[in-house]
Amino acid sequence: MLPPDLDIFEDENAYVDRRQSAALSVNDLWAEDVSLYRIWFEFLVCSPSFETAGRSRLDLLTDDEVVKLPSDFDVVLELWDNLGPIVSATFREWWDGWAKGYFAVESSVPRVQLLGPTHLSYKSTYTSDYKRRQSFPKESGWARETSKMLIFSTALKRKDVMKSIKSQLLQLEFEQKPDDSRKPIYQLGKIGKMRPALVKYLTALKMRGRYPDEELWSIGVRSEINAAAKEWPRVDDVPQKLGPDECQLMSIITSRALFRARMISEHAARGRFPVHAKLDTAAKKFNLDDLSEKVRKLDEWEVREALEDQQNQNYLRELMILYGSENDI
Repeated sequence: MLPPDLDIFEDENAYVDRRQSAALSVNDLWAEDVSLYRIWFEFLVCSPSFETAGRSRLDLLTDDEVVKLPSDFDVVLELWDNLGPIVSATFREWWDGWAKGYFAVESSVPRVQLLGPTHLSYKSTYTSDYKRRQSFPKESGWARETSKMLIFSTALKRKDVMKSIKSQLLQLEFEQKPDDSRKPIYQLGKIGKMRPALVKYLTALKMRGRYPDEELWSIGVRSEINAAAKEWPRVDDVPQKLGPDECQLMSIITSRALFRARMISEHAARGRFPVHAKLDTAAKKFNLDDLSEKVRKLDEWEVREALEDQQNQNYLRELMILYGSENDI
């Protein structure tokens, strides 16, 4: 189902990239970077502590498991009560259904809007949308306190228009933040340059779940954990065993990545992300059978979302055909 504020714009693939952000405007909630919350979600799904919290709420823990619970398990239970249960929901369903209320702040959502044509010809009734243009900068909410209007002629070449827009963007201050009174319940930690590392650790974790019977060096190669893994020989996409030194080194690198992935998952289950420091309390270890099942679910949900994307793209194309050729939009 398409978001209610669907815009028609030139690049149909852009719709896929902004679907989650568009959905946020439904309830006037603002999150800085939804893609990072998706990574948090996937680590959370894989977290042994988070799963244990769900089983605890269903009274499924054995006496031995209860005795071994970490000292801060009440924190995990609170997070599970707020964000769980994650059983059959895709990330988008989870986010829109209830999670964004804990990760987003109430505010108007920044967006790019079409002001309308600025010409009037004998063949057209188009006129400048002055009323909308005047009201746009005055809309409420921290995310729209300032704005800048650019007017360009459609007689210009596309590259000249883009060059002019880029020069204006360089002069603007972006990345506005809400005031301290608008902090979400669960906040992202400092990301900095960690995003590629988070993706690498998550990829290694998911590969471990997909191929639980393979050795660590093979998991590292499949995850392309480093430059050597990318150049590692494969036959029909299956990593081939090299000498003992190469395999041992790759196993060590992969083991470290999986340890960090486990710490990230366990911190995520306590409302902290992204943190890979060793937990003061005992972090639960992955059970390979459970991990494989969780990764299988993540893969299924990804397929469901890809199908939704394709359906939405087809619908968008129908709208483009209905309201004009693709080149005119």
